[in-house]
Amino acid sequence: MGGAALLILFPLAAFTRLPAGRMDQELHHYNIGIVLDHGGEHEAAIAEFQKALSVHPQDSVLLFALANAYFRKGDLNAAKQNYLAALRVHPHHPDAAFNLGLIYFHEGDLEQAEEWFLKSDSLKKDQPDTHYLLSVIYRRKGLLEKSGEAKARALALGADPAMVERDPGPVIVR
Repeated sequence: MGGAALLILFPLAAFTRLPAGRMDQELHHYNIGIVLDHGGEHEAAIAEFQKALSVHPQDSVLLFALANAYFRKGDLNAAKQNYLAALRVHPHHPDAAFNLGLIYFHEGDLEQAEEWFLKSDSLKKDQPDTHYLLSVIYRRKGLLEKSGEAKARALALGADPAMVERDPGPVIVR
């Protein structure tokens, strides 16, 4: 039985070994990019993510990480394009939807921000920051009852009571 198992497993191992090299290279650039991005070296991080994407251009995790680096760098247009690209590959990516909501929120486009926050909430329930930001949007739109409901939901989900009483300052991407 051991020989039969080897006959089956050897071709599988050989088959899976080829892409593993590609994945190792992609993972290497991704990991370096994450460290650089969190260290504030956004340009270098972007270069690493782009190297990883040259190996696997349709990877939603890489596209999301690249978008986050652009967001942290302050290039919101590039961030937006890469979040949208990540969502084209993986339409159920709640954090890409949330971060798009943040961009539109800070650009003052409350309709688009609301749409993306609601999409994020539909994909990843019970995130207090989503409901908090929706409460701010509804308050700014004059929908005070809706704002109160969203604020109450944020508090029920564990949001800091002091935080939900003020407008958001700088935000951190997910």
